[in-house]
Amino acid sequence: MIKFYDRLSSDLTDLLENEYDYNVIVKIGKAPNFKPYKAHAAILYQRSTLFRRELGEAEKDENSIKEIRVDYITPEIFDIIIKYIYGGYVSLDNMKTSIMFELMSAANDFGLVELAQHIQSHMIEHNANWLCLNFARSHRISFRNENLQELNQFCVNISSKYPDLVFNSRDFTSLHENVLVSIVGHDNSEMDETSIFERIIEWALAQNPKISPSPDDWSENDILTIKSTLKKCLPQIRYSRINSDDIFNKIRPYQQILDENVWADLMKRYMALPKPPKSPSINPTTTHPRGISITIPQSKSSSSHSHTTEQLSREIDSSLKISSNHSLSAIVTDEQIAEIASWIDGRSSPFEVSNNPYEFQLILRGSCDGFNYKTFWDLCNKQSHTVVILKINGCDEILGGYNPLEWDKQKYRGWSKTDKSFIFKIGTENSPETILSKVQNPDQAIFESYYDGNGPNFGGTALRMKDDFKEDKSCVCVGHKGYEKSIRTSKATFSVDEYEVFKVINKFGLKIPE
Repeated sequence: MIKFYDRLSSDLTDLLENEYDYNVIVKIGKAPNFKPYKAHAAILYQRSTLFRRELGEAEKDENSIKEIRVDYITPEIFDIIIKYIYGGYVSLDNMKTSIMFELMSAANDFGLVELAQHIQSHMIEHNANWLCLNFARSHRISFRNENLQELNQFCVNISSKYPDLVFNSRDFTSLHENVLVSIVGHDNSEMDETSIFERIIEWALAQNPKISPSPDDWSENDILTIKSTLKKCLPQIRYSRINSDDIFNKIRPYQQILDENVWADLMKRYMALPKPPKSPSINPTTTHPRGISITIPQSKSSSSHSHTTEQLSREIDSSLKISSNHSLSAIVTDEQIAEIASWIDGRSSPFEVSNNPYEFQLILRGSCDGFNYKTFWDLCNKQSHTVVILKINGCDEILGGYNPLEWDKQKYRGWSKTDKSFIFKIGTENSPETILSKVQNPDQAIFESYYDGNGPNFGGTALRMKDDFKEDKSCVCVGHKGYEKSIRTSKATFSVDEYEVFKVINKFGLKIPE
């Protein structure tokens, strides 16, 4: 049997666009700014459980046209949904991750299970970092939703094995209380206890926005409200792990929400008694240090979901075997490395060093391996997701670039296309401005020409290292061809004191966008 699906998809899409014999108007968005779509009841009924229900309740007007209103999604999302309903196709290429997430949610609401599950799998494979940074949204949409169990199990794995990712997610304060209690109680967080305490205070204040952030301004009613909000979280804190300075400076302002016996024990610790305090008010299960690994419960859903969970766990565990003691840069600090990592993720604010999900593995260092282009290609050929960092000779200027693609020694005078690369200048004492310049023309992102003596080359001349990088006139940073802006004011050629190339690896085995 031959199946001509492409032609069928095209014909039905044409039917949507030419509106022939339509009998339904779908109004998307909030009135009066809704957008109307003319559609056909038979197709909507057959393809979507939501439309099947709505069509059964909708009444016909004098022209036998039924009207359906959906005000909780945008026309941008519905444009994709309705074309999928008619034509059975959707492209996730170059789609913003936030839009993709909204599309997954909408597809689930409309009962388009196949589409919702396809996006779910795609995001777990390609956009897992975004899901972690927006953990509360990810968990909320997947919780108790049988169509998104793979995403739900992903969230279970993250919260169970890597609670620090949840603590540092963008939407941490919108977590459900039960999820928060669960991650505060986990043993394997690497965050210090004071930071965890501060984060749950932040969460409590977000649940009660009318209460002042300053505990000095709290009324008796405010104290009772915060204490009630955190009644399940506070007993999970390992108070015995908090040092004396933090007890006085960071816990003391909130003593009014603590159990009296807990506060009395903390005061004894602060006074440095020779024996550690023992109080029945401190849960014995919450006094041992964190960092003890635990077993993740296996999914009780379908075998395919169990396989996905087990595979994810294996990948994450495997990636964690990579040594966390990466070779420290001789040029930049760990804080600056964390900032570069945040640019790779497209974040508006830098990662904390302790929250950096990327490991920078040293591939080469000029002072150890040599400064010429041949050494670069010997060690970096076929390496992807690399950061080049260089220090200019005679000053403290630090420049660099990120290439998500593999360096290709065999490419003869050719451009490599990517929309994820960037070049940068790191701020220093004498040159404090930090500049991030993202690729603007993906077709002119990376220029590769080993046979012309070129080493790493971003945009042709936006940042190029050539021949012997220690010699004058070997490096240039002129203009910003292919990129948003220049990263150096001087157009003079220069040599380098030191340069390094790092391979970027996600610590949790997740794929880095290319």
